[in-house]
Amino acid sequence: MHANSVRGNDSNSLLWADDRPVVRRRLRSVAGRTLEIDGSQWRSQRDFYDAMSDLLGGVERTCRSSRAFLETMIYHPELNAVQPPYEVVITNSSAELRPFLCDFACGVAEARLDRWTDPTWGDDVEVVVTVA
Repeated sequence: MHANSVRGNDSNSLLWADDRPVVRRRLRSVAGRTLEIDGSQWRSQRDFYDAMSDLLGGVERTCRSSRAFLETMIYHPELNAVQPPYEVVITNSSAELRPFLCDFACGVAEARLDRWTDPTWGDDVEVVVTVA
């Protein structure tokens, strides 16, 4: 596995391995605001989406998908009550949900990089998801 670091305009670094962002090296927001969310009671992806909606506010409960959350967290954060910069730290997740949660965290990092490199957006939204 080959890894290298890419630097963004906010001096945060993202570790890449096999052309995918790795969650282990976190992008830290400048403000350092951490929103911790306990996944010990989650039994399904739906439970995760409900908890994220409660945490961030503003996302309709009928719209539950990773894509919908990426849209509101990275591309249209004004739709949520909680505004960047922030880091969501997911603790106590079950072994069954952990792969899904790690994929979601990687999706956030990829969307953030996409926004930063896309000339249409051309800026960074300081949002990080870490599965602890």
